[in-house]
Amino acid sequence: MSSLARRLRLENLESRRLLAAVNIPEDLSGQVGAEVAAPVVIDSAEGVRGAEIRIKYDPNVLTLTAEDITAGSAWGSVEDTQVVANVDPASGTVTVFISASAGLPDIEGSLVIFAFVVRDQASPGTETAIDLVEVTLNEGAIAVNPAPVAGPDPTDGSIVISDQPGAADRIAGF
Repeated sequence: MSSLARRLRLENLESRRLLAAVNIPEDLSGQVGAEVAAPVVIDSAEGVRGAEIRIKYDPNVLTLTAEDITAGSAWGSVEDTQVVANVDPASGTVTVFISASAGLPDIEGSLVIFAFVVRDQASPGTETAIDLVEVTLNEGAIAVNPAPVAGPDPTDGSIVISDQPGAADRIAGF
C-alpha cells in the first residue's frame, strides 16, 4: 500500500492575474434636455472589491454632478458599497472610487452608472463620445483586457442625441 504525501500550501488569491473586460456601451441615445444612463459594464465581477474609474466627456453637450453617479448592478449583493466621485464639470473629467468589504460574485453587470443630462444647446442628430480613460480593479490585482486608454478605443461609449419631444408629447394648459 502506498501513501501519497500531500503538502497543504496557502495561495494568496490577490496575486492571481485575473482578467475582466470593462466598457461603456456605444449604442446609448437620449433626447435634448433628458437624462441618459451610461453604465460602465463588466463581463465578470468575480472578486472585485474596489474599482477606480476615470472618464472624460464633452461638457458642452452633457452635464454631470457627483450626485448623478451611483453604484451599478454588480454591487447589488453587497450592503456596504461606497461611491466617492470627483467631477470637474468645466473640463468634463470624472474620477470614481467604488468599494465594498467583500468581493463580488462571478456576475456580469455594471460597476457604476453615470446619469448624464443632455444640454438644451445640444444639436439633435449628433453623437458625443464618453471616453473610458482608465479602470483599475482591486488596485491593479485584476487586469482589465482590453485596457482603456485616453482617446478613442474599443472600451469607449457614445450617446446619440435625438430631437426634443414633439408638441404632442407635452402637457400644457391649466
